[in-house]
Amino acid sequence: MKIAIDVSQIVYGTGVSRYQAQLVEALLKIDHRNEYIVFGSSLRLRHKLNSFKKDLSKYSNIKFKFYPIPLSVLEFIWNKLHILPIDKLTGPVDIFHSSDWIQPPISRDSTKKITTIHDMVVYLFPSSIHKRILTNQKRRLMRIKQDIDLIIADSNATKEDVIKFLQIPEAKIKVVYLASSADFRPQTDETINTVLEKYKIKKPYIFSVATQEPRKNIQKLLDVFEKISQLSKYKYQNLQLVLAGKYGWGDELKVRENVIWTDFINQEDLIVLYSGCRVFAYPSLYEGFGLPV
Repeated sequence: MKIAIDVSQIVYGTGVSRYQAQLVEALLKIDHRNEYIVFGSSLRLRHKLNSFKKDLSKYSNIKFKFYPIPLSVLEFIWNKLHILPIDKLTGPVDIFHSSDWIQPPISRDSTKKITTIHDMVVYLFPSSIHKRILTNQKRRLMRIKQDIDLIIADSNATKEDVIKFLQIPEAKIKVVYLASSADFRPQTDETINTVLEKYKIKKPYIFSVATQEPRKNIQKLLDVFEKISQLSKYKYQNLQLVLAGKYGWGDELKVRENVIWTDFINQEDLIVLYSGCRVFAYPSLYEGFGLPV
């Protein structure tokens, strides 16, 4: 079989990005019989697609179809107009797995269409979503309802929400749980100290990982941290709060004393910061799965 997978979102460095990258990598490790066509499109960040291609160059049953087209353009063409079948870009395939952002049409009736839905936040907490993202995701979900053959849900909660809001038959939804990369494991004190020095972090610290946007509820974490710091100046004066994750949208965070915002960090350093923290905090208002936990 020829299996095509859209990995366009790997360029953004989010949880969905990690999902897409590791899905492809895991499939290639266990499946040496089928042929994989990896589709991706980006203009400004296409170097990240090329880096991903380089990492997978050791596999012989993979082909790459990368294009310098902004995702915003494909969003308009595929989610709104729903023209230009994806197999015009990938070639004919037996299975196509679409991304979390765009749902293209397919010209071949025999092609099975699969996608992953991570959550239904656009229906459950629409006020926590940027207006542009909300509009785009609802368009995509309506295309899924009309076109898709099989949906992968991260959890039973997401599966139930998909059934409730999209009225999709339960038989078309399969729950496949997420897992952390095998690289996430306890680190040595020497490694931890080296990375902490790099970011000017001192123990003990509270750690939180999330894209900075209203749904992730980071400002509430900052407010609580300030109250903790005031409980006893002597006891908690050296406690730090470390926030990892890039800015998404919403009001600027009111960062206080003893708070370090690293912005986006690579996975190698992320693993170490998880290992070295005293407490991990995840105050998100809603998650379909919540991979950091």
